[in-house]
Amino acid sequence: MPTGSGSSALASAAAVDAAHAQVAAAGLRCATRVQATATKLTATSARYGVNEARSADEFRALVC
Repeated sequence: MPTGSGSSALASAAAVDAAHAQVAAAGLRCATRVQATATKLTATSARYGVNEARSADEFRALVC
């Protein structure tokens, strides 16, 4: 083993560990954002269904 290569290996290992931590944090942020978007879409879908039912009732009242 060349002189000084031990500290180089430690620096490389630390860099890899830091990169893994950054990737894990990015994955967590992404998962949180996807979950928030899914929650908003679910709420929007429910409101859309209520609006469609109300519109159908109003249309039926005009036609019948």
